[in-house]
Amino acid sequence: ARLTLHPTPKRHPPSTTTTENPMFGGKNKVTIDKDLLERIKKISEVAGYASHEEFIHHVLEREVSHFDEAGSDEDITEKLKGLGYIS
Repeated sequence: ARLTLHPTPKRHPPSTTTTENPMFGGKNKVTIDKDLLERIKKISEVAGYASHEEFIHHVLEREVSHFDEAGSDEDITEKLKGLGYIS
């Protein structure tokens, strides 16, 4: 799976962080703007995470958990609206 995040305006070329997926033996790539990646690295270090990849995984896991109870695409859409991701 590939997820690309680009803030506006884009100031630097994006960086790619690769995370291992031990369950399936593969790697997943996520492209993140260079400035955002530097912020993530700083926050993860201050917070005591073993790596910025571990921090990214934790943040995404928490955000995705908001949708665990969604029973339909409409439920997901409403949750996305409620969280401010879409309007």
